[in-house]
Amino acid sequence: GNFVCSFPDGPASSTVSVQVKDSDDAASITATQTVTVSNVAPTVSSVTMSGIDPVTGNATLTAAFVDPGADSFGGSGFAATYGSSSAYPGPATVTGRTMTAQVNLPRGCFTYTVTATVIDDDGASGSKSASSGSTTDIYQVGFKDPIRDNERNIAKYGNVVPVKVLLSSSCSGAAVTTVSLYLTIVQGNVTDDAIDDSPNIVVDSVSNADSGTQMRTSGGMYMYNLSTKGLTQGQDYTLRVRSGSATGPVILKALLQPKK
Repeated sequence: GNFVCSFPDGPASSTVSVQVKDSDDAASITATQTVTVSNVAPTVSSVTMSGIDPVTGNATLTAAFVDPGADSFGGSGFAATYGSSSAYPGPATVTGRTMTAQVNLPRGCFTYTVTATVIDDDGASGSKSASSGSTTDIYQVGFKDPIRDNERNIAKYGNVVPVKVLLSSSCSGAAVTTVSLYLTIVQGNVTDDAIDDSPNIVVDSVSNADSGTQMRTSGGMYMYNLSTKGLTQGQDYTLRVRSGSATGPVILKALLQPKK
């Protein structure tokens, strides 16, 4: 006779026993067999990069994999190369048999390769790589005169400061004006993305061409005529350019101080 049984993912060792009795139930024989099951390594079936934002460089990495056991997958993650640069995006999150991570791509024109490595709690691993089929374009962004990056910009109190931003393709160099950009201000020299209402600074323009805090496009760039009348003399302010909305991600910063 025969029978079917199953064993959990290893590494594990199980013993199977079979007992046979005759019709008089008087005689029987028992046999045993040890079954050793090795651990099965994860197999990564797909790796993708999606939701690439050409303005911020933000994207999502996803890997799907299979593993027959009830393992956990600490230590799993992604590695990526963008042209000649490399990074290890993280942290990776594993839900079921899907691994995800957020990545911020560098500004530039490049192809990329993403490698996902899944490691189970027995130390076995599986990997898979995927490359982009076309060139990725993460836009260049910067202030134009009179505002300059990486320095304290001094403006005469009461004057209007023309804030100018150039957004351009890293691949072609052409100006990009199809994105909505917004100008916000926070008091102090702020290096992180703290919310703008701590304390709240009203962005004020003296131009009828400006609408709220949204920057307008003119001459292939973005502009905003910022009034310094509502600011305090001698106080540092951080100008922040945001993408998509007045609460969107910050893509550019500059330090401004109005003086007499």
